[in-house]
Amino acid sequence: MVLAMRHVGVVALIALLVAGGIFARETRPPHVQQVQAAGPIGAGWQQHDLIVSPGDWDETANGAPDIIARKAASGTLWLFSGDGAGGYKPPRQIASGFGVYAHLIAAGKFTGHSRPDLMAIRNDGELVLFPNVGHGVLGEPVPIASGWGGYDA
Repeated sequence: MVLAMRHVGVVALIALLVAGGIFARETRPPHVQQVQAAGPIGAGWQQHDLIVSPGDWDETANGAPDIIARKAASGTLWLFSGDGAGGYKPPRQIASGFGVYAHLIAAGKFTGHSRPDLMAIRNDGELVLFPNVGHGVLGEPVPIASGWGGYDA
């Protein structure tokens, strides 16, 4: 009898959880939906091999997220500023010498200020911080730690 009541209780609990999940899904506000792209963001991306979106890197008034990408052939770093309407402005070069890096990482507000920072992992495994010193300008690289070459995310 006790065993049967335990099974009934488990089944009832599962039914409540399922019903609660269905109710929560159906009452989700309309603004909490899957994000859809506003449209294509241009061609020519095959020339970039490292691409990251750190957020509003350049601190424009529109607050749109930006994209930072490395051109594989030259090792240059390019900023694609979000235009606030789902597209991007023409890119501008923000750094060179990035051919020695294997990964770019959106580091969030790592240095504690209000701007997103960038990290990179050199081919030798050194993790390096590039602070955003304002308006999308990269600060001097700051070595953080070694041994990061085995990580890809």
